[in-house]
Amino acid sequence: KILREVIMTFIELLKKKRIKQNDLASKLGISQASISYWVTGKNNPSLAMIQKIANVMDCELDKVLECFIKNKEKEE
Repeated sequence: KILREVIMTFIELLKKKRIKQNDLASKLGISQASISYWVTGKNNPSLAMIQKIANVMDCELDKVLECFIKNKEKEE
């Protein structure tokens, strides 16, 4: 469940940075369908791929996780 929510955090970052899924897929060297599967929850990226996503999106993975944790604490 945490992995799914981290993926959704990346999806929100994609929207904010106006990066299209197919552009991200191209930069990652994967198909756009793979990203669609992540978005719909049919599949999850590996931890190595999550790190690649963070690098491509020019954000530090630990910062994404920190933001995710803070948001979860606010919900509780």
